[in-house]
Amino acid sequence: MKLLLCFLLSAFCFSARAATTWVVAPSGGQSTTINGIWSQNIQPGDTVEVRAATPGGVQTYYEQVEPTKSGTAGNPILLTARAGDFIVIDAQLTRNDCVLLDDCSYLTLRGFYTTNAINYSIRSYGTSTGITIQGNHVHASFGGTVNLNRNAICCAHQTSLVVESNTVTQDLAAYETGYDTDGINIADSTYTIVRYNNVTLSALTVNDGAHDDCIQFWDCQHMYIYNNIFFISQMPASRRQGIFGQGETAGMNSDWQVYNNLVYGYAGTYLINLVGQADPVVIQLYNNTVDAWYKSGGPGMPLQIDGTGSIIKNNIFMSEQTYTANCAYYEVVPTSPSQIDYNIYYNPNNNSSSEPIQVGSSAMNWVTWNASGYDAHGLNVNPNVSAAYLLQSGSSAIGAGVNLSSIFTTDLTGAARTGAWDMGAYSASGQSQRPAAPIIVSTVPGP
Repeated sequence: MKLLLCFLLSAFCFSARAATTWVVAPSGGQSTTINGIWSQNIQPGDTVEVRAATPGGVQTYYEQVEPTKSGTAGNPILLTARAGDFIVIDAQLTRNDCVLLDDCSYLTLRGFYTTNAINYSIRSYGTSTGITIQGNHVHASFGGTVNLNRNAICCAHQTSLVVESNTVTQDLAAYETGYDTDGINIADSTYTIVRYNNVTLSALTVNDGAHDDCIQFWDCQHMYIYNNIFFISQMPASRRQGIFGQGETAGMNSDWQVYNNLVYGYAGTYLINLVGQADPVVIQLYNNTVDAWYKSGGPGMPLQIDGTGSIIKNNIFMSEQTYTANCAYYEVVPTSPSQIDYNIYYNPNNNSSSEPIQVGSSAMNWVTWNASGYDAHGLNVNPNVSAAYLLQSGSSAIGAGVNLSSIFTTDLTGAARTGAWDMGAYSASGQSQRPAAPIIVSTVPGP
């Protein structure tokens, strides 16, 4: 019996393999290229650490990185830059992607600067599960081959995808027309979390028919977008949006939650545009601050919603446009007016006869909107926010919201929402500015 126990104990110790850190470095590691490391015996729970020649240094790897190993739900593989190093993955405008996560699942990509891809700076495509894209600076470039979609992060056919704590930027340059140039693009995926990202659209030339959005998603079930900053810094002529979501397949029975986001800048059409179409999608829009800067040619509005199941509460919608229905466009409205409530709509050009809201083909002034039962606790006043969109002393948004703690309990900065809830992404009791995007170990969302 003792021999049997010793044998079983030895077998257990052998099978309980300690996680290994594999090193990619110009010298002294198991590989001098990131792609070369995948020939090693990398197992679930292992780390692949990419290093500069010296600690704290800068190192560029000129390759299209394509991991070929997968982790497991409890033991993902971590592909990471060494802490303190600045690691660049440069596709040199000769490769389609900087990172292609096509043949792997349960892998976390962390801490890289990616640039100069022909198409997508980071792409996860295929039936992958448990991919996390975390803490990277993802740059979309516009040189090289023309007439291609140029999305910084592009993911499709994913389950339990997490995109978090990334900074997304574009070349401040002209780009070809007619093709999507999104910060984040997600398609045909389920249980997706997008959080803590800073996305800026800054390309100069407008396109002629495609969507250029900080984030675009379509045919996605169970989509959760929260605590992000989406900014459009250049004035477009058309079809540039902060958040664009569209459902195209009937019968998906999905839900989209969008909360605690700051969305601002020059909207080509709408800063937030959520269109359920044929889907029975429940669109939930809570505590966002949305500011559409003035642009000629319109519409450039803060909001468009199409979904009878929409629930829209505690948001601040601001617009500088001068035409009718300049704050919100509801293609259809919920049958229960209480589903749209506790929101602020403000335009400095409005007066008592202005019509800041449109429902279907009908523009409405505030009195008519309220008389229809919508925004019974809403306001049509200046929310009095600072240039950084923080609530200033005396803001009408302070304490004017409804408690949504059954869904979330903090504001955009991570500060706890306590007492009477404020409207907008920032609470009055929150921090004076948003902290740096956190690097966190994610729990993978799922059914």
